[in-house]
Amino acid sequence: VAEKDQEIRVAENRFATIDGELTGVAGELKTLSEAIPRFEMNLHDAANPKCQTCGEPLKARAHEFIAQQRAVYDEFAADKVKAEGRQRDLRSEQDGLKYQIAAAKQELATRQTRLAEVERKTKETAERVASANGYVTMTTRYRSYEAEIARLDKDILRHTEAGSRAKLDAQECRRASQNVVARLSDLFDIIIRYLVLNGASGDVTLAEDGIHPHVTLHGNLTTAAVDSLKVVAFDLAALALTIEGKTQLPGFWLHDSPREADLGLPLYHRLFELALELEKCTETPLFQYVITTTTRPPDTLQILPWKVLELSSAPREMRLFKMDL
Repeated sequence: VAEKDQEIRVAENRFATIDGELTGVAGELKTLSEAIPRFEMNLHDAANPKCQTCGEPLKARAHEFIAQQRAVYDEFAADKVKAEGRQRDLRSEQDGLKYQIAAAKQELATRQTRLAEVERKTKETAERVASANGYVTMTTRYRSYEAEIARLDKDILRHTEAGSRAKLDAQECRRASQNVVARLSDLFDIIIRYLVLNGASGDVTLAEDGIHPHVTLHGNLTTAAVDSLKVVAFDLAALALTIEGKTQLPGFWLHDSPREADLGLPLYHRLFELALELEKCTETPLFQYVITTTTRPPDTLQILPWKVLELSSAPREMRLFKMDL
């Protein structure tokens, strides 16, 4: 196969070389074909000299020039005959190479097919020998492998049991998470119904991209005011879930927004009333609610023990650190 492949490469290289030579011969023939007619005209003019003014024949004073022109013409004609012969020879050689290359490629394909068949049979034979050797080895050494097989069986059983326990733990964790989300949704709904007195409701859903609160009042609401309400209600629901001991969050809520302008004063005051109701659920409050908005809370809560500190930008003594920062 390698020898035949080398033969094809040599023939193809020679074929390409001939193409280059044919191009050169064609150019040479073109040049000669253009030059010969010109010299034929010169030769004719030299053999029949005439006056350029009156057209009358001149005396035969150009015999030497005529001989020179004929010699050049004969040389070009001879070169043309040689070039045409070279062109025929190259094309003939190229035709022979075409047949040689085709025959060599056919022979190469046949040899490659035979080689592939031999390799396939050799591989099958080697696999049968290896398989037979493996059967003999397992038969003669099986007893020495019994302890290892038993150990592997125990490992498989242990991993299977661990996988089953992990699956059960995951299912239990999923159920617990679903229960927490369900309780969060219930608390969110209670808080929405408390804050909005005209038949609103709410729910919380858990999706792949996170937790989503929804507020419904004659259809799903998506206005900017309702979005602010959802944020506050969700925070209060999470705070209530923390009070029940079902989260790892601190019982702390810092209320800086939304303000009364975002919700409306009645709804804004009901946030304070809801916090007061949560405080009454236990003898000792289980959370801390800090409000830092500029809107005043209801008058009933502007006294001790709820009002701890009142700040203002002026005078300086009313500022948090009593100085310009």
